[in-house]
Amino acid sequence: MTQPPGGVLETGRRDPSMDSLRFIAVTLVMLFHFLNPLASPAGPLEGMFLATWALRVPLLAFVAGWFSSAELPTRRSVTRLLQSVVAVYVLFDLLLRVQFFWLTGRFLTTWDRPMFGLWFLVSLASWRVLLPYLVRIRWFGAVSVAAALLIGFTSVGASFSLSHTIAQFPLFLLGWYARQVGLRERLTGPVVRGTAVAILVSSVILGWELRGVIAHRVWAMDAGYGDDPAKGVLWRALLLCWAVAVQLSMLALVPRTRIPLITACGAGSMSAYLLHQLIYRQWRYNGGPAQISAGGWPALLGLILAVLALAVVLMLPAVRRWVRPVVQPTARWFLRDESHSRSSVPVAGVDGLPELGPEPDVPRLR
Repeated sequence: MTQPPGGVLETGRRDPSMDSLRFIAVTLVMLFHFLNPLASPAGPLEGMFLATWALRVPLLAFVAGWFSSAELPTRRSVTRLLQSVVAVYVLFDLLLRVQFFWLTGRFLTTWDRPMFGLWFLVSLASWRVLLPYLVRIRWFGAVSVAAALLIGFTSVGASFSLSHTIAQFPLFLLGWYARQVGLRERLTGPVVRGTAVAILVSSVILGWELRGVIAHRVWAMDAGYGDDPAKGVLWRALLLCWAVAVQLSMLALVPRTRIPLITACGAGSMSAYLLHQLIYRQWRYNGGPAQISAGGWPALLGLILAVLALAVVLMLPAVRRWVRPVVQPTARWFLRDESHSRSSVPVAGVDGLPELGPEPDVPRLR
């Protein structure tokens, strides 16, 4: 039997649980982008970074896989990928570079390095292209894990998001596989849910205790292992296992029904992901971090509340309709006109059912 599109129930309705997970992941990424300039090594904010690590980038990779299809490419699927991922990347990469020039007077020409959080768009496009071919070989899961561990021995780094793409591919693949085998339907019952709660609590405690122990390049997976590859590969293996346990726990605990406000906003979470990058950079270069530092804990609490409110506002349907031209471009300027031979392909967009869309960058601790 053919599976319905990712993120869609057999009844044709959106899957509310996936929208709820998207809201959690994108909101946390937004929050820690704004908190990033305020963090200090081994400080409380770094502990919060690690405590929620598996609920940010790894959770987005998992949901991206859930929303993806392993069918071999068709004209429709290729056009949709170009419209909803590649065109969006080109547009926002240019916007962020122009904004950086406006704020600093320097125009970045490092075209092989995606701006800020746009690396996820490059990874998403790569994952979706690779998925139909990788799953047709034996032991595709083991192959992806081996590649994720071996890429750390190289020096490819952030160029074309290659390190990110390969290192986090197993999490994307897990999301796709979990949906194919109906894993969510098996993760039920009080024992499973109790175990899931215990895993999430343990994850938060573990992340807090590891502050100052794990270097940024280790948990961000955006660079090689450095001077101690044996220790680096062990940490990456443990982090992947940690992320898998958290993703499956979230899958077991997330309600199958709509959560007021959260589910509705989650359907538009990728709009917030894209737009907050422009807002964050403006806030940072206008002295926002210094003002928060000077205000102490009351100012920090105010920042947290303001970012949470910003996340909700950027996800509201009214705001999404207003910013649709840049977040869900029709990309007529980007694609060759084939109207003379075939009917045009509808735009799914980053908030469309077949796509997850982009994801934020991992905060770099100062």
